[in-house]
Amino acid sequence: MGTIIAVTNQKGGVGKTTTAVNLSACVAAKGKKVLIVDLDPQGNTPSSFGISKKSVEHGTYHLIIGKSDAQQATVSTEYKVDVIPSNIQLSGATIELIEMEKRENRLRQGLASVVDK
Repeated sequence: MGTIIAVTNQKGGVGKTTTAVNLSACVAAKGKKVLIVDLDPQGNTPSSFGISKKSVEHGTYHLIIGKSDAQQATVSTEYKVDVIPSNIQLSGATIELIEMEKRENRLRQGLASVVDK
């Protein structure tokens, strides 16, 4: 099973994205497979890896609401880090998830197929 590292804080502007991007790049540089999942609707993580927010066809939003699987949503980068990007669509997931069953497990379920990879 893969190792999962979460970089979280309720406060904005404390370096969560910067920490996650740099940590993932360093781990990948050591030869490990890395998947970074962006859960911020601002979508700065994909931008850090050269992925345009506007080009996101499948991302975290689609994964959480069940319109894509993790493999469809994953974008490979030249930095040997795979990214499941987000964009402003993710902000709408909060409202859509209200009526969904087991909403608190949607991300875990969506990533289950790639955790061991």
